[in-house]
Amino acid sequence: MTQEVPLVFLHPFGGTMRAWDTQRDFFEMHGRRVIIPEVRGHGQSTIFSNYQERECTLDELAEDLNAVLDYCGIHQNEQIDLVGASMGGMIAIRYAVRKPAIDNNRTVRKMVLVGSYAGEIPEDKKKGF
Repeated sequence: MTQEVPLVFLHPFGGTMRAWDTQRDFFEMHGRRVIIPEVRGHGQSTIFSNYQERECTLDELAEDLNAVLDYCGIHQNEQIDLVGASMGGMIAIRYAVRKPAIDNNRTVRKMVLVGSYAGEIPEDKKKGF
């Protein structure tokens, strides 16, 4: 397998990691490392003890993504490519603009958004979008 930038897929609200099966198979067949986490509260994921019957914030879901990348051994100075559909795209955007607050040095090299809404992005973070 080539040492390419990991490719991370984030599924839409109400979906599961299985939404990306075809894409995972294609990119793995071509040598890419593919990471497809279940978003908290979806599919086979667990809901953390602090969930307390409330909605998760995009900030919390971005922090979850950071924890998944840590768990997968994606080092702090590596690049990643993000693909997100709908809510997954919103998480990708939040991850990219919150990186300093999440305290990591990973670079989002490329981002593909499918049917996503950026939501509120602070003015100081809009540079580059």
